[in-house]
Amino acid sequence: MTLLKLQINVEVMMTDSYFTSLNIRNSSINSYALDLVEHSVRWMDQYWDANAGLLGMPTYEGLSALARVHHIRETGWYALGLLQRGTDNDKQQACEALQAILRYQFDEPGRPYDGTWYRFPEEPYPGDMPIWKGYDPNWREFIGTTLAIILLDYEQELPTTLVAAIDSALHKAIRGMLARNLSASYTNIALMHAFLLLFAGERFGEADWMKNGEQFAQEIYNLFAPNQTFSEYNSPTYYGIDVYALGLWRAYATSPLLQTLGAHMEAALWQDIALLYHAGMKNMSGPYDRSYGMDMQRYASTIGMWIWMAVGRDAAPFPDIAHPFDHAHDFCLAPAA
Repeated sequence: MTLLKLQINVEVMMTDSYFTSLNIRNSSINSYALDLVEHSVRWMDQYWDANAGLLGMPTYEGLSALARVHHIRETGWYALGLLQRGTDNDKQQACEALQAILRYQFDEPGRPYDGTWYRFPEEPYPGDMPIWKGYDPNWREFIGTTLAIILLDYEQELPTTLVAAIDSALHKAIRGMLARNLSASYTNIALMHAFLLLFAGERFGEADWMKNGEQFAQEIYNLFAPNQTFSEYNSPTYYGIDVYALGLWRAYATSPLLQTLGAHMEAALWQDIALLYHAGMKNMSGPYDRSYGMDMQRYASTIGMWIWMAVGRDAAPFPDIAHPFDHAHDFCLAPAA
């Protein structure tokens, strides 16, 4: 990743202590990124509910009347972080978390929520409830890409029965994704969608999925190209998901098309971020297309975490994690960064 025009000298060498304490597959990862992962996983440890096999955390965005619920997507990120930390206990706990997550996927062909997951097990069965109120179809892409990273980096460390169950879950997720007819203008989800189609198509020998993934990637780029920007413009949260997904294109995709387009769009996106970011104020200027706050030092934004990886925690636009902060569940994403 290249952070353009922030005028900060980024340390890119990894210290020995980080290298020995984390089971990270990318040995060139910088010390700031490892610091982010370590803090995120340690922060999530406090929410682990061993009885449920899930993270029990405060609810958000009015999705439940309960003060605390078990977060399924976020538990997926935690499982990845546990595998990265890599102790024997962490690996066992990651397997327990993954097994729990897989239990909460919808397997209902023909239903609009087929292949997605419950957001938390405490929510009611969606039945005929509308999108967003009863279910979130985007969990297919969020959880699906997390499972893809886990297979790409840690498959050999997982039980074969669990790998088979993950493969089955990915088949269901792709089935639901293809039935949804997602728009390429829904940038952050579309970027993950294209990658997941390519990954699953290659893994399972489904040439049509791979073809659809590349065609969809080209559609995304065609929308991006005229103005060299995305329609979800200037969003401290969703720009971060864009960077995450473009990183998948660049670092994990085997398609030369995704690698080339991903690298180009990622560089252009960082130019936009640099244009709008004020390092002294630790904030991106508005107006925002989509945002969950006005001060990045008061809520967890995914771009705040990406800047943390580039410049370090002290210089990053991120709240003090020792105290409560808004949109805290997004901090769980860090291991996937």
